[in-house]
Amino acid sequence: MKLFIALCISGIVIYFAYGYFNKRLYYILLSLLYRENKPQEFLDKLDTTYAKLMFNKNIRLLMSIDAYLTLDRKEELDQVFATLNKASIKKTDKYLVYQKEVIFYADHHEEEKARAAFAAMKELLAGFNKNREKYENLYDECKYVVAIKLDKDGQYAEELSKKARETTLDVAKGMYFFKASQSYLLRGENKMCKNRLEDAYGYLKDTNYGPIIDEIMTKGEYEKILDLSI
Repeated sequence: MKLFIALCISGIVIYFAYGYFNKRLYYILLSLLYRENKPQEFLDKLDTTYAKLMFNKNIRLLMSIDAYLTLDRKEELDQVFATLNKASIKKTDKYLVYQKEVIFYADHHEEEKARAAFAAMKELLAGFNKNREKYENLYDECKYVVAIKLDKDGQYAEELSKKARETTLDVAKGMYFFKASQSYLLRGENKMCKNRLEDAYGYLKDTNYGPIIDEIMTKGEYEKILDLSI
C-alpha cells in the first residue's frame, strides 16, 4: 500500500513537473521567434533532445512552420506540409496548416497546391461550430490571397478597405489597406490604389515593410506591390 501511494505521488510530481517545463520551453520558443525575431535559433532549440522530450514530432513540425516561413525555406516547408497533411492531428491544427499552405504556395506561384489547400480549408470549415468566427476569418484571409495572387482579381477591394477601418490593430489595418491597394491596382483604379497604399504606409512605416512601400511610392512603381506579400 505504501509503495502504491509512493508511486502515485511520484507520478503526480512527474506530471506537474513535465507540465511546468513544457510550458516554460514553449514560452521561451515563442519569445525567440515572435519577439526576438530569431527563427534559426528557434529552430535549433526546437531540434534539441530536450525539446524532443517535451514535444512530439507533429507538434514540433507545427511549431516549425512560422520559422521556416520567415526564413523562406521552401524545401523544408514542402516536407513539413507533406508530412502534416498525412498525419493524424486535430482538425483545427490541420486547418491552420492548410491556411499557411495557401499563403505560401500562392506567393511562390504554385497554384495547384495553393488551390488544393484552399479547397481543403473550405471542407473543414463546414464542420467547425466552436470558435467558428475565428476560422471564418482565417478562411477570408486566404480568400483574399487567392483572389489577388492567383485569380488576379480585385473584387474584394471595398471589403478589404472596410475591414481595415474596422479593425483596432494598427498592423492589421496596414495589411488590409495594402491588400485593398493591390486589389484596386488589379482593377485599374490607380488613384484608389495610391490612396490605399498611402493608408497602408501610415500603419506599416515602422515595420520591415515601411521602407519597401516608401520606395515604391517615391519611384511610382506601383505595379511592384503585386509581388509583395503582407
